[in-house]
Amino acid sequence: MKSIFFILNAFLLVLFCSREQEKIPDTKVSADEQIISLPTEFQDLIKREFGPDSFPQGFEEQTGYVFGFLEGDEYVINHVSKNGTHLLWFCKLTHRDEIGRAFLRILDIVILPNLASEDQLLMGNCQYDGEPDPEIISIGRFSSDEAQVKIKYAWRANRISKVFEKIPIDLVACINETIFL
Repeated sequence: MKSIFFILNAFLLVLFCSREQEKIPDTKVSADEQIISLPTEFQDLIKREFGPDSFPQGFEEQTGYVFGFLEGDEYVINHVSKNGTHLLWFCKLTHRDEIGRAFLRILDIVILPNLASEDQLLMGNCQYDGEPDPEIISIGRFSSDEAQVKIKYAWRANRISKVFEKIPIDLVACINETIFL
């Protein structure tokens, strides 16, 4: 009887563990796979270092977000565009020159989907599974009368793996801070 009980418990444990594992999305992509999936014109940007006087030609900076400086490493998310294509660059600060200007290395790139006029790119003010997470970048749709933003896309700029990871939008929450003004 003990052996049947033990076998049943072992079976239930394996079943439970396999079901729990199914809930975890596989979001990691190797750097090589990420580069290959980019159009050729953007592939050579990965690992490229640039500064204020050497911004990659043809790109226009839209906005940016700095994070990690309190932990000792600075990272930057640059929202850039080129010929109507909008991209996110995940960059790491490599150094500053003698007058403090930043030099960055591009670690990874995401090509953004086309945005509707009511969509917003949100950086640095979102939560993941109820916890503030400075690595979250999302695209959300604002409602003029609600504080909660409807998230359409979300990524994590993972400082450990040095790549953007697509993450489940149902675990991301962002607040429309303009509603409180």
